[in-house]
Amino acid sequence: PTGPLVIGLPTLAPFPPCPPTAGPAPFLIPFIGDVATNRATNTIWVTDGLTFTEYVGSGPAYGTPVRNFILPLGLVLPAPVTGMDVVLPPFVPVPMLLITDGALVAAIIPPPAPGCVVPAVGIPAFPVAGGVMTDLAWSPNTGSFWVCNIAGIVSNWLLGGALGPGGIFPVAPGPPCGLIPPLTGIAVDVSTPNAFGSPIEIYATDGAGVARFTVGGAPGPVPTFYSPLFCWPTGTPPLNGLGFSLAPIAFGVGTHPLLLPPP
Repeated sequence: PTGPLVIGLPTLAPFPPCPPTAGPAPFLIPFIGDVATNRATNTIWVTDGLTFTEYVGSGPAYGTPVRNFILPLGLVLPAPVTGMDVVLPPFVPVPMLLITDGALVAAIIPPPAPGCVVPAVGIPAFPVAGGVMTDLAWSPNTGSFWVCNIAGIVSNWLLGGALGPGGIFPVAPGPPCGLIPPLTGIAVDVSTPNAFGSPIEIYATDGAGVARFTVGGAPGPVPTFYSPLFCWPTGTPPLNGLGFSLAPIAFGVGTHPLLLPPP
């Protein structure tokens, strides 16, 4: 959360009998492609807008392809995917990928590993009001999803297209983080709200910087151990998509100031 790139995930490893995610989007259209995490399986999904690949998210096999498939245009969405996230039961009967092509939102059911077949339609496409959506993020705490768009607006929606409790509010342009439209990625901190009364927190990026804010657009009020800042530069090439992961990090053996057993 402080900016520097921690680790790169190789997404072009050979994966017969069908191709992995291709990398750069095959269409000369901005915002195509995204990344998402499945916290139940600790895997990472990557799409270039047409091809979807799931990768192992940690451990010795980190970055190994698990399965992939191609989403034919017109199956559920008329255009390539600009944003996606994972939706898990009990909100849906089986795990699904919630996807958008910028105008419509739908959900698909990935085929079993190794994939290589057309996914099933989980939720038929439905429209979402507002500008062109560049990304979306599912919030299991509220049973709704957040979207960001080319105008710098963030909004909250229910499955089916009704406006969610989070409403609609601008994030860019403006202080305190200086994000500039269009927004290119959004993610939800699924650990908030929590037992300490923390409000729902959302992350958004314009590709060059990331902002952490609460519903309504105010900066994230309470620094957390894993996210001490409410805005920071990415320090990488422009981001096109954003995801949130609760993967733990091992910091080594602790020590006690009085030389007692470490906590």
